Amino acid sequence: MRNGLHADVILRNGPIYTAYGQPYAEALAVRKGRVVAVGSADSLDGLRGAETAMIDLAGRMALPAFNDCHLHMIMLGRSLVEIKLGPTHVRSIPEAVEKIRQQAAATKPGEWIYGGRYDHFELAEKRHPTMAELDAAAPNNPVYIARCCGHVGVGNSRAFAAAGISGTTPDPEGGHIERRDGKLTGQLQENAQKLVLKAMPALTLEEAVAAIEGASSHLLSFGVASVMDAGVGLNGRLLDMAAFQAARRSGRLPLRVYLALLAGPDGILDECYAAGLVTGAGDEFLKIGPAKLFADGSIGGHTAAMSLPYFNDRNNRGIFIYSDKEMQDLVADCMARGYQVATHAIGDAAIEQVLLAYERAMAGGHSELRHRIEHCGFGTNEQMRRLRDAGILPIPQPCFISHYGDVYADAVGAERTGASYPMRSWIENHMQPAASSDSPICPPDTLANLASMLTRKGPSGIIYGQDQTIDIERAIETMTYNGAYASHSEKYKGRLLPGQAADIAILDRDISALLPDEVSATKVDATIVAGHIAFDRLGACSG
Repeated sequence: MRNGLHADVILRNGPIYTAYGQPYAEALAVRKGRVVAVGSADSLDGLRGAETAMIDLAGRMALPAFNDCHLHMIMLGRSLVEIKLGPTHVRSIPEAVEKIRQQAAATKPGEWIYGGRYDHFELAEKRHPTMAELDAAAPNNPVYIARCCGHVGVGNSRAFAAAGISGTTPDPEGGHIERRDGKLTGQLQENAQKLVLKAMPALTLEEAVAAIEGASSHLLSFGVASVMDAGVGLNGRLLDMAAFQAARRSGRLPLRVYLALLAGPDGILDECYAAGLVTGAGDEFLKIGPAKLFADGSIGGHTAAMSLPYFNDRNNRGIFIYSDKEMQDLVADCMARGYQVATHAIGDAAIEQVLLAYERAMAGGHSELRHRIEHCGFGTNEQMRRLRDAGILPIPQPCFISHYGDVYADAVGAERTGASYPMRSWIENHMQPAASSDSPICPPDTLANLASMLTRKGPSGIIYGQDQTIDIERAIETMTYNGAYASHSEKYKGRLLPGQAADIAILDRDISALLPDEVSATKVDATIVAGHIAFDRLGACSG
């Protein structure tokens, strides 16, 4: 370096992916948490000093650390310790019931049992558990188990009693309490879940911080250095905000976090706005992001708002959380206060509602805020054109195809599934889709997510939308730079170029020419955040 200062860290002897369209570098130098040079190995020799840490890649690949720009950290952290009913743990309702029975035996009477993440499509019976089955498993404990999408769940009689739900309780606005033959089944959809969730014991600050810390460690093992928490306020209003701040102060938050603040009647936007917490406030490690709204639910839960009915539920077109006017008023209010807006919308009818609200509010400006539609799964070509023209960013989860493609095909047909989450079309239209996991809805497995964009292969091996596959470098860009762009952070992260943050993932092999199955089998050997080793598998960064 011209002033004689040496690098703190130099990586060399392996391919270094710096940015889309750039040649791979042979070496990279870091000083004070920033990349200061990239190039050939020989060109960086002058930056090596006595105290410089040398990382020998030994042929392994280095690339910008991943940015998972839509997930739920506290929920992810809690899911790591809650009862597990997903497909890798149970394959039938009797197996799920037995897991709950075992949990009840280890839990004091009256204490809640919560968790699950079951996928009824993957259960042998192809249905949701019922209240009666949960009652038999845990007669002395309130139980509420969530479907993997988080938009549907099932409770037992004690949970319903604690929530004050009876056979005559009306559906809340934007929600549904399922009944069959006039009797409660235990299933709750969308806003109806809040009735039970409010009856549960509130998380303590320490529990929330511990969940953030646990989620952070888990994410680092997948090469993730940046995330957007897509619903600050979902776990206890201002508790979430307090937990992130406490985790940062106490050194228990090693990631960069962009905070999406829950808006709407149950949200925290008024309090945050009064405190000056608007989009862009904060620093590179904890920054205020968008106002978060929900327009509909999920395809697997049959609550995503669709213009056409579900194939296997012909009287159902999903659930709108708000009326058109309510959505328009909420969006206009958020934008007027200076917030980027990020709205959950999966079905084409919900996307239309949100898009119209955005277009009307943006007629008065606010386009510079880079508004987002989270998921944006089942839109139309005409909606894509309007999104592009308005500069609205789609925030998809390609892993939804690999995990739930067969569920989608069962619910809305293979043709609509093949056209969903159209990564190639978005990229060709210069729309900068930012891929994410929505964890814990899907595991935050970055390499599996990359592979899903290469194949669009569902769980059964069926390919949904071959024409929407993309190449590995484009896939990497959607999980690095595009996530930074969606969070107004591309000036300092998302690429490994001089001046950018030294957030680096080191993989155990070069994935640039691998088959998709080999990409998904790749491991993250190390994760570097701001020049410091935050995760190191088996001493992978030893010189």
